[in-house]
Amino acid sequence: MANKFGIPHDIEILIRKRDKNCVYCHKKMIYPFHQSNPIDFATIEHLNHRQDWNSVESYVQEGLPVDEIVTICCKSCNSSRGSKPLKDWFESQYCQGKNINYNTVAKVVKNYIDKYEQLL
Repeated sequence: MANKFGIPHDIEILIRKRDKNCVYCHKKMIYPFHQSNPIDFATIEHLNHRQDWNSVESYVQEGLPVDEIVTICCKSCNSSRGSKPLKDWFESQYCQGKNINYNTVAKVVKNYIDKYEQLL
C-alpha cells in the first residue's frame, strides 16, 4: 500500500533507511514528524522540481525508479528549495550560507543530477 504521497511502502522503507540525515544539509532527521523542532522534521523531497507533488505514479509510468527521484530532507531545506531546479537552488543565498552544493550533497542527489539533470 502506498503512503499519502503515492510512495509504495517498500520504497518508503528503503528511502528512510538510506536517508537518515537530510540529503542536503546532513541534519539528522527526526521521526515521527510531530516531535521536536518543526524545521528538523523529515520531509519527502522530489529531486525533480515538478509542481505536481503527487507525481510518484507518473515516475513509475515513465520508467523512473522512485528511489532515485524521491528522498528525505529536513523541512528547512525543502521549504527553501520549493520548486526550484537544483542548479538554481544551489546558487541561492540559503545554499551559499549552508555550503550546500553538488560536492556536499548526499550521493543520491549527485546520482540524480548526473543521470537526469547533467548540471556539470
